[in-house]
Amino acid sequence: MSGRSKKSKATATTKEISSKPEQSKSTNITNAPKQAGPNSGKKQPTVNAQNQGTSANKQNQAIIKTPQKQASSSNEQNQASTSNPQKQETSPNKQNTETTSKPPKQPNATNKQNQPNTGNTQKQATNINSQKQAATNNSQKQAAIINAQKQKIETNAQKQAAIINAQKQKASTSINSPSQKSATNPLNPAPVDKTIPNKNSGNQAPSSTSRPEKKVTNNIIYYTDKKAQLGKGGSSTVYEGYFEVPTRKAAVKVCDISYVTYSAKSKELETLRKLANNCPNIVGYFATEDISDKSYIVMELAKFTLEHAILNEKTTTDMLQQWCTNATNGLMAMHAENILHRDIKPANILIFENNIAKLADFGISRVIQSDTKGAPTDAVLGTGIWMPPEALRVFETDQKFVLFKNFDIFSLGLTIFFTMTKGRHLFSAGNDGPVKIISNIINYTPNWPTEIKCTSLCNLLKAMVNKKPKLRPDASVALEHPFFWDNKKRIDFLWAVTSDLKNATKAMDASTCKTEITQTHDRFCNSSRTDKNWRLRLCQDMQDFMTWKDKNRADKSKLPLENKKYGNSLLKLVEFIRDYREHYKDWNETYENGKLKMEKVFGADGAKYVEYFLTKFPEMVTILYTIFQDEKYRGVHLKPFYALNKACFEKW
Repeated sequence: MSGRSKKSKATATTKEISSKPEQSKSTNITNAPKQAGPNSGKKQPTVNAQNQGTSANKQNQAIIKTPQKQASSSNEQNQASTSNPQKQETSPNKQNTETTSKPPKQPNATNKQNQPNTGNTQKQATNINSQKQAATNNSQKQAAIINAQKQKIETNAQKQAAIINAQKQKASTSINSPSQKSATNPLNPAPVDKTIPNKNSGNQAPSSTSRPEKKVTNNIIYYTDKKAQLGKGGSSTVYEGYFEVPTRKAAVKVCDISYVTYSAKSKELETLRKLANNCPNIVGYFATEDISDKSYIVMELAKFTLEHAILNEKTTTDMLQQWCTNATNGLMAMHAENILHRDIKPANILIFENNIAKLADFGISRVIQSDTKGAPTDAVLGTGIWMPPEALRVFETDQKFVLFKNFDIFSLGLTIFFTMTKGRHLFSAGNDGPVKIISNIINYTPNWPTEIKCTSLCNLLKAMVNKKPKLRPDASVALEHPFFWDNKKRIDFLWAVTSDLKNATKAMDASTCKTEITQTHDRFCNSSRTDKNWRLRLCQDMQDFMTWKDKNRADKSKLPLENKKYGNSLLKLVEFIRDYREHYKDWNETYENGKLKMEKVFGADGAKYVEYFLTKFPEMVTILYTIFQDEKYRGVHLKPFYALNKACFEKW
């Protein structure tokens, strides 16, 4: 075989080896079980670093051996070329021995034959060296190709592991509670981890929700994967975990000990533990543990924060109002123990099962000495865009500042506004950033939307975010405002108003009170551009009923129609609502065979009449409530509605 053919064969061998990297026999991707998914039915690439390395070495050895064979073949050629002159020299001697008649060949002829052979040998040696160098270069290139293939295989293995983890999470979500819809929907319960064996594999497989975790103590464990981090602040990070057993879900807050030393060892944290047991609107604490330079605080695990919940399109107004009530109730419980939160904001209000809201994150809370002395501090802490103006003015200065409960009231007022408007800040004109918002708070330039200027919400918040701290109501007083009432309490209040006015007709203040009610309602109608005649705001079916009822009352009393007609004033509206409550059965049976029971009016059972009037006249209860803050107008029926309020809310 010629040198050229041997070279071609060696090169072909090299290409064949490099094009078929050896496959490993085992799979090692986080020991994940086989799962049905988008790649189901396809043979997954197997990855084993050690086997890959062995395969690569074998390939390298094969490639390196190929040039050696080529060199040996070239040496054989060299030897063969070198031996030819000897054979040529031997042939003339033999001829001289056998035939004496032929004269011997001249030595010059033999030398002429040897000289070209020696030149060919040198050329062949040079060619062989070139081939060896080329083979070496080829082996290096092949090694680089193999390394690139190894890296590509490793990358594919990582991608495959990520796909398997995603399939595991998806499988876990579908196995959990049937009430779950989507993990991205904040109003649905968070997935509950369960251990589900994989039946698709004959080997013992890990659970479908197997997650890496860190064991702090026997009772405190938190997960360490990417989705486990629930939040992160300047000095702490919160992880998903559990306390004692996996079914007791918990949020584990990891802080530097220097950050929580005061809270962990002071009266505050112990008081908060007691409050959590007595108040359903303060997040529960399980344990606190100091280890090395870290402190671990274990709390209840919520579904989501208020900040995220309000942005969901399925959130109803009733839900929003309930969360505001829960947060205010939690703050009232804290203030009753003379504890200030100092960082109330939507992100620090958590939503749990049954849509219950709870205050959380008491890392910078403080105990005040009394309502009059407050809590002097050298550092004004909190989140800038949720702080009151008096605190922001001394923020980052050397001025002393005294903390009072009204600090939290202002922050809670901003949070309630943010909640009820689904993400708007009271001191932002739209897309203002934090710096602009803080400037607006300091300069006190709130941006009241037109649609809420004449509402119960606006009346409440104007008191809570009052520029003057001393005029802000306590949390307990704020909870007495009609904004926090349900429809039953509102209708009970209207009944109490008519009862006290009816029983006080002979008193001097009754006439004055009625006049003030009429004047206040007129001011409201002028401000909101609403018709003063409340009857015109009723639907046509109700207007027809009112016409019929006026005539019916006049006929029974045999008095002129104007004397028995329900007039246009707000008090006449309240009187009509009270009369319907007492006589609705007779009215429904008498008037056109129960026409008032239509769905768009009072409903089939008549139970919607309260909702109907409160929807048509949302300002009615608040106007009356602010007027009857004056004690001289109140009778025995109204006193329970003003247990703490001392005229904190402005009249319209």
